[in-house]
Formats: sequence, C-alpha cells, structure tokens
Amino acid sequence: MVLLPWKSEVDSLDVRAPLARAVHVTSTRHGTDTVLLDLKRGQYHTLNEVGGRMWQLLESPMTCNDLVRANCDEYVGQSDATEQEVTEATLALVGEMRQMGLVEVAARMERPRAAVPTNPAGERRPRVALMRRPSALRCGLYVLAVRLALKTVGLQRTAIWIRDRVASVPIQAEPETRARVEVVATEYAVALASAFFPGRALCLEQSLVLYYLLRRQGRRAEFRVGVVPHPFMAHAWVEWGGAPVNDIVEHLQPFALMPVGIL
Repeated sequence: MVLLPWKSEVDSLDVRAPLARAVHVTSTRHGTDTVLLDLKRGQYHTLNEVGGRMWQLLESPMTCNDLVRANCDEYVGQSDATEQEVTEATLALVGEMRQMGLVEVAARMERPRAAVPTNPAGERRPRVALMRRPSALRCGLYVLAVRLALKTVGLQRTAIWIRDRVASVPIQAEPETRARVEVVATEYAVALASAFFPGRALCLEQSLVLYYLLRRQGRRAEFRVGVVPHPFMAHAWVEWGGAPVNDIVEHLQPFALMPVGIL
C-alpha cells in the first residue's frame, strides 16, 4: 500500500504531542522508496520519497509542529508547494500513519521491558535437547502449526514464540561437511512437506519452520526478509554459513533486507 499525502481526519491530532515510530514497525530503503513492515499485523506499507523523509525524521520523537517546520524548510521554495499545502500534507500523512498504527505518541509507546535474568545465581539454565533431522511428515505438521499461528496471533508473536524456544539451544561445533549434509537434508524435508501442503506453503511459513528446525539442531541459522517496492514483492528465506539455504543468490539480489530483530 502506497502512503501519499492525501486529506485525512486530523481533528483529534495534538500538534504539540511528541510522535515516534511504533516499536513494532521496522523499515528498509529501496532506491527512493521506504518500505515498512508492521510486525504486529504482518502488513507492509510503501512510502514515497516525501513519506520516507518523514519516517527518517521520526527516528527520534518529534511533534507535528516540528515535522511541519522541517518539511516547510525543505520543500517550500524548493518546489511549487506553498507553506499551507506542505502543512496540510504533513498533517494528513501523520494522521494516516497514526490511524494505521505506524507512529504513536511517544509518551504512550510501549517500552521494552527490562531483561529478566535467564540464569539467576544458584540456578542452572535449562537447555533444550537437540533435535534430530525431521521427517517430511513432521515438517508438514510444523508448517501447519506456523500457518495457524500466523493467522491467529500474527507474525510478531509467532516469531517471539520461536525465538524463546531456540534461545537456550547451544550452537554445535561439528565438521562443516557433516553440518552441510544435515542442513540440506532438513531443507529438503521442509520443501517436500510444503510441496504437498494444501494450498502450498508460503515462503514465510517455510522459512520460519526451517529456521526453527535448524536452530533446534544447534546450527547458526539466520532468518531473512527482503522487499522490492515496484512491483511490490516480499520474500523470506533462511541463511546458514552466510549463504541462502532455501533459495539462490541470483533470485535474492533485487531484494532489500528488512531488519527483523525478533529472530
């Protein structure tokens, strides 16, 4: 969805309230476009160059008055736009972003909770047992579980659930040749299960399952999300040893990496 500065309801907008990016929204740039990913709702939004500039300004809390002033300084005199037009466009875009949950009043934003010690003094940190190479049938069950989780609780909570269950799995030291055989075999099992899955499994579902299984095996896998704004495409994949496991480098070249700090 392309966000442009159109007319919006801004009557309830306090122009003196500090606004900032919502904590559950991440972003990346692709050319002159900025693509946002709402992790809570699993939705993508594309900002044009003007919207991207505002998103850049909102990296630190700013009031609507500050945003209007910054945009007027940048665009009035540099284009045919008048100060009134820039002001109305700025307030309209801010109102649209607030309605979509992309920006929030800074004082009301949910702050990250203090980290809870995972290994208090005198307690042994519990470790999750390493998982063996799964069968295609078992992979299919994992794909089903991830699909249901994405539909019911969304991407953010699904990713957090996965993260919490692999956090205590130790990374294994083993010969690279043996590890590569196991990684390839696990990817094949997930791909086989996905191919016969009703309606075919999406790349996001496959990659979340593959990441979970590789981490449960004690392997240092990385979950990736990339985007292309025109025409819009979003893609997920898994990397191991700095290379894609369930895709090829040539296919991934057009995608700009979207930072997903959950996994």
